[in-house]
Amino acid sequence: MIPRSISRRPLRAVACAAIVLLLVYSFSDVSFANFGGRGYHSWRWQSSEGVSPFNETCKASRAAVARDVLVIVKTGGSEPLGRLTTQIATLLTEVPMQNLLILSDLDEDVGFYHIQDVLKDIPKEERDVYPAFGLYDQQQVLKAEGKDTRQLNGWELDRYKNLPMKRMIWNSQQALKEEDRKKWFLFIDTDTWVEWDNIFELLGHLDYKDKLYMGSPVWRKPLLEFAHGGSAYVFSYAALEALNKPDSHTIGTPLYSQYGVNVTSICCGDLAVALALNDRGIGMKGYWPMFNGEIAATSPYGDDHWCEPVISFHHIGESELDDFWRWHKNWKAKTGGLVWLTTRDVMSSANTSQQPLLYKDVYEYVADGFMDKRENWNNIEEVSRSLDAATFEDCRDACEVDRLCYQFTHHGGKCDLAHYFRVGRVRHLEAGKDKFVAGWHMGRIQAFMARKKCKTAHWVKSNP
Repeated sequence: MIPRSISRRPLRAVACAAIVLLLVYSFSDVSFANFGGRGYHSWRWQSSEGVSPFNETCKASRAAVARDVLVIVKTGGSEPLGRLTTQIATLLTEVPMQNLLILSDLDEDVGFYHIQDVLKDIPKEERDVYPAFGLYDQQQVLKAEGKDTRQLNGWELDRYKNLPMKRMIWNSQQALKEEDRKKWFLFIDTDTWVEWDNIFELLGHLDYKDKLYMGSPVWRKPLLEFAHGGSAYVFSYAALEALNKPDSHTIGTPLYSQYGVNVTSICCGDLAVALALNDRGIGMKGYWPMFNGEIAATSPYGDDHWCEPVISFHHIGESELDDFWRWHKNWKAKTGGLVWLTTRDVMSSANTSQQPLLYKDVYEYVADGFMDKRENWNNIEEVSRSLDAATFEDCRDACEVDRLCYQFTHHGGKCDLAHYFRVGRVRHLEAGKDKFVAGWHMGRIQAFMARKKCKTAHWVKSNP
């Protein structure tokens, strides 16, 4: 992150500049240029008054966007069913049937929902090219015999679903009247959580007629950057159309279902999507940290994870999804609903929603996880600085000396420091190995919270 630079100016000039900035913010959108060098937008926020943007009674502008979004959930016949059923009972309760599509590598029904097999129309001649399709055939046999397909490990089959999904969606959209077609396509996994208001707010400032492919970027040089699937990613209608434009080098070839991409030779289906789009001149737009591959407990908090809106979390377990969903509903009720105030015996309503859900708000959900010391715990993912330290106390002292340090982990004579703060995760003691002990500089965290005020949400610009 590029540090902010502050110029010394005469007091009168500073005051005038502040007044001008206030006036600009009051009457228009503002673009700032101090978020990691790429800047951010500040958009006027219109409360939905506690009503889902999918609800026809919602008066916020996001409601118009919601009606034009198709939410696509990717799952699999060998994936634990509890992940999907929990998501259906929580996150997806707001999504109308006409806005939802659940795709898999196995046709089945879960409650009122029909799950479609995206691989069933791939010709056997092409399936024979892909070794992993032996798993697909096993699934069909187990299903026909009434046996549990979850006993299989179908991860290797997962990569082949991403691109056929796009053709199935395109074909189904073309079968509709033009006015009934969706403008945006949001792809998620069954362990993805999405903040509906925030994603629709972002899309409301973009044009579906532009060829847009966006999400949380994965950088694996020398590979092409791609959007991380579990963090949720978005196609505009124009991008989906461009991907499905007839192309002579894919029609009728063994790789037709994969748009000419040799998926077997690469890491994953997410990269396959980026490669197919890149062949058609479409690059990925990264909107991290709004699209996030972490959960609330493992996400970092700090200068670039505080005033930024949260659009998604990933790897969220079944019990945590239920708990976080309930917390989020309660947060919306407190901050985005109608609070009735009694003034001179007259009932009036006051809308308390000043911001979308920001990282600073999610911090409240995990705040109890921060403490002075926690044994059998690791709070470090990205190490800001590493040094030798004989004891936990020595490591704590090193954090005290480093004025940017918010937390640390001591393990086996090593001390890792971090210039951000996160809760982290349990690190069980392994036989014959040293214990992980984590600590936080609570004074600095509290000072940061007192200092860092969010006068506006930081809707970060895309990168690249």
